Amino acid sequence: MQEHKPSKARRLKVCLCVSQDLTEREIAVLMNISRETLHKYYGLELLDGKAIISGQVRDMLWHAARCGSVTAMKYLDMRLRGEKVGVQTVSKKDKQAKAARDAMLSSEWSHCLADIDPPRD
Repeated sequence: MQEHKPSKARRLKVCLCVSQDLTEREIAVLMNISRETLHKYYGLELLDGKAIISGQVRDMLWHAARCGSVTAMKYLDMRLRGEKVGVQTVSKKDKQAKAARDAMLSSEWSHCLADIDPPRD
């Protein structure tokens, strides 16, 4: 049997798997190695993979902000101010209600319709 040889790409793959909360068993299967081999060659990545990937993502985000990405700038600014940053999800029903409200208020009759709620399902 051939000796396993870790590479930079394989180490990164283990870090990515750890950062996505995969189990050691799942990582070993994806890497096509045993759990013993995983521990023997990738112990540091198993322990610190999430931090390693998080640091790389922060570096890329900082670079994007320095290159003019307004979204990256806003994200970093919010994090620096301690604001919670998350993804907003809007339901289809809420999108439809907003579209109906916007259409109603942008019409020439908006002064007459301002106090009327749009129809609901």
